[in-house]
Amino acid sequence: MTKEKLEQYDSGEIIFREGEPGNKMYVLMAGAIELKKKLDKGETLIKTICEPNDFFGEMALIDDKPRSATAISVKRSNILVVDGAAFEAMILNNGKFALKIIKVLSERIRR
Repeated sequence: MTKEKLEQYDSGEIIFREGEPGNKMYVLMAGAIELKKKLDKGETLIKTICEPNDFFGEMALIDDKPRSATAISVKRSNILVVDGAAFEAMILNNGKFALKIIKVLSERIRR
């Protein structure tokens, strides 16, 4: 059974931490999220998610590996949470969504 639900996060709340297992991805409906990665000398900001319908956390669903970054809400944010079964159904049944995922992953690899 696929599952999607809307969650709200306040400023400063952690959505997930680097190194944790990931079985969900997230779609920003409103607000802003920062993705940060641990380095030897602390943390670095790798991306700010601030546009509605931007997504994050999908890599853990694709490669079944731990989270590669920590996601933190930087202002009150509404986020659609998508589980693995719903993600797979979206990829298989929605070509536009699948293409967007491919383009985002390609952009990340180039960076």
